[in-house]
Amino acid sequence: MGWIEVLDSMSNMGLHCNFGDRMKRAYMKLTAALCDMEPSVILPLQNVEELEDLHWAVRFDNPELMLVWQYEKSSYSPRKTCGIQNEMSVYPAYRGSQEEVKRRLERVEKKVDEIFDVCLAGGAKTDDEVTRALCAYLATHYRYAKMLPGGDYPDYAYTLELLLYGEGVCSGFSSVLTYMLKKLQIPVMTAIGWIDNGESGEHAWNIIQRSDGAYRHTDVTWDAGKSFFLPAYFSLDDRSMRAKRHNWRPDRYPKCR
Repeated sequence: MGWIEVLDSMSNMGLHCNFGDRMKRAYMKLTAALCDMEPSVILPLQNVEELEDLHWAVRFDNPELMLVWQYEKSSYSPRKTCGIQNEMSVYPAYRGSQEEVKRRLERVEKKVDEIFDVCLAGGAKTDDEVTRALCAYLATHYRYAKMLPGGDYPDYAYTLELLLYGEGVCSGFSSVLTYMLKKLQIPVMTAIGWIDNGESGEHAWNIIQRSDGAYRHTDVTWDAGKSFFLPAYFSLDDRSMRAKRHNWRPDRYPKCR
């Protein structure tokens, strides 16, 4: 890795866990290139669908990279051998210079440390208690972002920077919780799915491993914006989560029982 280090790019939880060896090599190469803010990287990808799966995994397994990488403005081109595509050149776009990104990360880190101080001072000791305390803090101190006149949300709403602005969207909330729990070495991942039949678009939340080894769903976004914590979407099993209109591809995620 380079001047910026990700917390744990190949932990035992994450979207990358579904990858075979070739996709895992691509995952590590892209992660390392983004950490170095390289202008281009050649990846062992065979089609655009693999690139999309790779983008999802790198972004949501390593939320800090979303402060560095403008994935939506990046470009790519296929590389063929004997007429068969076996590689892809990717040209990442970045959110400013190394110095600008460094300052952004430092501001986020300072805020995360402040939140840890508050939550841990409240008496939370076990992993489960700490997780609940962090979720309660996010739910009562942050709200869903207001849409801009153009019909989109502010850039910060999708990233860890939502901590600095008091509001965010589902990808931002889930990324924040993934980032904070990984810093505390609590097993967690961001889950990508949809609500109802998917007509309202994709949705993101978290799957967290409890101290007893069981996995549970937690959706901070839908618990956020309240004056006190009413955990309607905290630590749910698969059946309870589906009853609350959440759907996902079960082959990509641990079973929550």
